[in-house]
Amino acid sequence: MKKVAAILVTYNRVDLLKKCLSQLLIQPAALTQILVIDNHSSDDTQSFMSKLVKEHHQVIYSRLDSNLGGAGGFSEGIKQAMSLDVDYFWIMDDDTIPNPDTLTNLLDADKQLQSKWSFLSSNVRWVDNKAARMNQLTTQKYWSDEIGNGLIAVKTGTFVSILIKKDDVERVGLPISEFFIWSDDTEYTIRLSDKFTGYFVINSTVTHETKVNLSVDLVHERDKNKISRYYYSLRNGFYIARREKKVGRYFVRAVLLSLSVIVSDSEYKWLKLKALYRGLFAGFVFNPKIKFYS
Repeated sequence: MKKVAAILVTYNRVDLLKKCLSQLLIQPAALTQILVIDNHSSDDTQSFMSKLVKEHHQVIYSRLDSNLGGAGGFSEGIKQAMSLDVDYFWIMDDDTIPNPDTLTNLLDADKQLQSKWSFLSSNVRWVDNKAARMNQLTTQKYWSDEIGNGLIAVKTGTFVSILIKKDDVERVGLPISEFFIWSDDTEYTIRLSDKFTGYFVINSTVTHETKVNLSVDLVHERDKNKISRYYYSLRNGFYIARREKKVGRYFVRAVLLSLSVIVSDSEYKWLKLKALYRGLFAGFVFNPKIKFYS
């Protein structure tokens, strides 16, 4: 039986963390350890986790010295998990709520594919059971080859319930912590797929408990305090485009995005354009080094 460690990154969402962990603790025996990476939360996360680790020996709690963002948290989590005696890593954010059979169905897909996969991604739903718009995946041209087994071939996955192999981390390295937020999972699943494709596992469902069911959308962003974050989206996306030799296509998309902001009736247009152009120009020179576990 394959052994699995869950890697869960959290930041200032202790109530969601509790819900996520309550579901992880009822997963099958294959889930031998649960590693919680705390991005230096300032709420009750630390006190809650200090009690939980005493009650559940399989839970490991690691509090970081500062907030490294989702990308830094996942990179550090995978790095720490490499020392564990497991075969696979099951990665998720703290607002991911698994079902009791989520991991079982991922492992069933592993058997069906005879371990010939780069990542296995769960079917992410929102609280109303509709598809989570933030977690839509791009299919491969041969997407339906395994549809009879409930599997869809995909190009990328998200860190909202995804299974990866420990051995593959040794080969391709860690997620890029310098991304801070956004697109770290896209970049990493592309990198993992150098040998085999990834799959969307239809019957492995989780709930993504975001406040609203919306994709990342600069044009219609209403929260003034969140606009600056789109800098990372543009910068990181441009880095991926450079590496994948799709700069022209990405640049055209960025220009169209800026025009959409200009002609829209949304608020904070100048702030949105500032974040867009800063991210785009930063993407020309952003060149983080891929780190390997040692």
